Amino acid sequence: MMAVATVTDNLGVGRVVLQSSINGEPQSDVEMTRIPATFSYEAAFPGDAVAGDVVEYRIGAEDEAEPPNVAYLPPEGYHSFDVLEAIAAVIWEPDPTPITGSAIISLLSAKDISHDYTTTMPNFDEYSVVFICLGVYSQNYAL
Repeated sequence: MMAVATVTDNLGVGRVVLQSSINGEPQSDVEMTRIPATFSYEAAFPGDAVAGDVVEYRIGAEDEAEPPNVAYLPPEGYHSFDVLEAIAAVIWEPDPTPITGSAIISLLSAKDISHDYTTTMPNFDEYSVVFICLGVYSQNYAL
């Protein structure tokens, strides 16, 4: 899991840190890395959260003043989210000229969502999400 934050300061940003806990157990602080040519910083959440866990986190930022000014988001407390089970997704592409499935695969992969791909009818009971790519008329597959 990744955290991304947009951080700006009139004096310049000195350091951005991700602070987190899993089920109330503090994790190691992680210094966030600036994404080139942006004001965004990113870091992977530390620890091994699994389905059913609760992750709390906040972002701390220091500017380049001496001594540095420090701000947190949220200003008090922490954001939190529940870790859910992975979504079981399948892309079924019975279209005789398959091209759509690759675009869906790219999108799911970019979001780190696991998925299966098949050109034969899958067992729908095994999946929570199904993408069916039927193609373009007149070469499309008909259900």
